[in-house]
Amino acid sequence: MVESLLDAAKALIRMRSAHAMQDFRRAVRPVYAVEDRGPNPRLKHAGTGVLLRIDGHPVLVTAAHVLDPLRQGVELSVGGMPGTRPVQIEGGVIRMTTPPQGNRLKDHVDSAFWKIPRKAVGALGNVWFVDPFRVSHNRASVERRYYMAMGFAQSRNRKSIDNARRGISNLISRYSGSVIEIPALAAELGLSGTDHMFLNFEKRAQAEDDTTIDAFTPTGLSGGPLLDLGDFVSEDAYSTETKYHASLSGILIEYHPKHKAMVAVKIGPIVAAIVKSLQA
Repeated sequence: MVESLLDAAKALIRMRSAHAMQDFRRAVRPVYAVEDRGPNPRLKHAGTGVLLRIDGHPVLVTAAHVLDPLRQGVELSVGGMPGTRPVQIEGGVIRMTTPPQGNRLKDHVDSAFWKIPRKAVGALGNVWFVDPFRVSHNRASVERRYYMAMGFAQSRNRKSIDNARRGISNLISRYSGSVIEIPALAAELGLSGTDHMFLNFEKRAQAEDDTTIDAFTPTGLSGGPLLDLGDFVSEDAYSTETKYHASLSGILIEYHPKHKAMVAVKIGPIVAAIVKSLQA
């Protein structure tokens, strides 16, 4: 049986998406907020973060609006590997972009980081910090590639926190698609497009078995990674000898259902700003 080009592309997307999930799973972490203080605090999902190693420093990168509750005295924590307890975000260095006119909704860079103290790193367990060689320079044409969003959707994790038994289980979600130009959205946000990427996010998606299903609502993926799954056009991409490892292209910050798109800030400017901040 001769496989069509479309079938081959679908199979390659599934394979590379699965490999990307496996590679980055330990670096993509849930962020929690404490709803009720006291002897029996209640946790809720607040967003997603990505662990990176920048200039040798362990860093959690996320969206600024995910860490904003810290300014109101809300306790935030990061989920580590199974068998560990959530690690409170405190100490080290915490920086967020300054929202225009004090309004985070107008901040379309919306990025933040936490330089993690050594003790906190150990408490996270056997996590992985993304190395520099897995960070994309975003020089290749997006027209030839597919990308994957990854993170902890709130709609799929509403029952993952058992506050009564103090048990946590997390369901991580992923969505693969094309990065496209959306001039209307760029104009609406006042973006040049140089430092941002728009991931086409449809309401209907294809499951692993090729059936059409409702896509999850991506609320909660803010702060998660946009991963470059590589070239899908060249003949070499379909060779059994070609091995490709996904790279980190950007950080997801917002979803615009009207335009069917998730917005990500390219990782290059984010890393450059972190390096500058740590050297100050």
